[in-house]
Amino acid sequence: MKKMVYFHHKLNCPPLTGAELHSHEILKTMKDLGFKIYIFVLETEQRPVVMRDNWIYEEVFISKNITSKKRMKKKFSDYLDKVVPDYIFINYASWDFILDHKKYAASTRIIYNHHFESIRLKMTEAYLKKFKDHFPSSIDDVHPELYSQDFFINKNFTPDPEEYRIYNQYDFTLAIEDFGAPLIKQKCSKTTVISFPVTLSPRDCKPKYQKLALYTMSPYTFAFQGYYFFVKKILPLIVKKAPLFRTRVIGLGSDLFFPAPNMVCKNYVLDLKAEYQQASLSLSPAFSGTGQQIKIIESMHFAVPPVAMRNPMQFNPIEHAKTGFIADTAEEFAHYTLQLYLDRDLAQTMGKKAQEVAQSYYNHQLLKNKLRSLLEIKKPLKN
Repeated sequence: MKKMVYFHHKLNCPPLTGAELHSHEILKTMKDLGFKIYIFVLETEQRPVVMRDNWIYEEVFISKNITSKKRMKKKFSDYLDKVVPDYIFINYASWDFILDHKKYAASTRIIYNHHFESIRLKMTEAYLKKFKDHFPSSIDDVHPELYSQDFFINKNFTPDPEEYRIYNQYDFTLAIEDFGAPLIKQKCSKTTVISFPVTLSPRDCKPKYQKLALYTMSPYTFAFQGYYFFVKKILPLIVKKAPLFRTRVIGLGSDLFFPAPNMVCKNYVLDLKAEYQQASLSLSPAFSGTGQQIKIIESMHFAVPPVAMRNPMQFNPIEHAKTGFIADTAEEFAHYTLQLYLDRDLAQTMGKKAQEVAQSYYNHQLLKNKLRSLLEIKKPLKN
């Protein structure tokens, strides 16, 4: 049985964001493949460990109160020396500094590209500059530029060469199937790229398809833009035709925003199934960002049809008008939302189809087949 040390900068039990959720799915799959997994965490926040998740790990090592990069690297090296792993798995390129590649060249080293971090950082910085030290406190307080669909047009953000250099140090790079995976394959000749869409374990859920829309929100910049776009451009169009329209906002980002009419914020909820069981549709109005919106495939697994804005930088698993809707404008988004909200039979039909597609393709077995190559492919020879 192969030993693997998995590094994450914070404990992901329970997973609180989409990225943590999919990392969790990857680890469960590796456990099924026979890996003995040891997790090394730099704990910067208090989070209770959910006991049902502990079966994944042989050991959870939490290193607290370290802020120096040099000390972090030393602590991680000490732990690697203790475990002597066959595999080392690093989450995010920005944490590559923690691994001494020369010292641990004998171990098979894996890095996970959730998205191009250098692109996301540039986009985030460009967007946050527009706040001008003023966070909107009401609907009327939001400047139109903050929800403009043209905000990132012609800005031509590209990955930094340093990020490519980091990926090229690893034996394997795991990458979400968006525009990024082909670029890594093209630019990085010394790493083997394994790409796949977001997959999740089956969800046993039979929604009631009540008149309720579910809006899952992360605490990231692009969620700000999506929320402002929804409350300023989309929601007024919906309420005009359905005055009693109800939206429940959940997730870590839900308490960061001002309240809006017809919307109730619940923050993070541990039992997502209970939320999805009541909904007739889910909302994903964000139209910028990289990676993949995991909440879309999660909604499909729960048999709740999603309505999402089109984003050319992201892979979208929705089959338009079959498993959900993809909109190009606020008007289209409002129209599709009303269709599912007002027609329970349509929501149920599309929800069941969405669940069938999710469970037949975006499933645990697909990920298992992809990750099995970590055991089958010989470690690449370095120059």
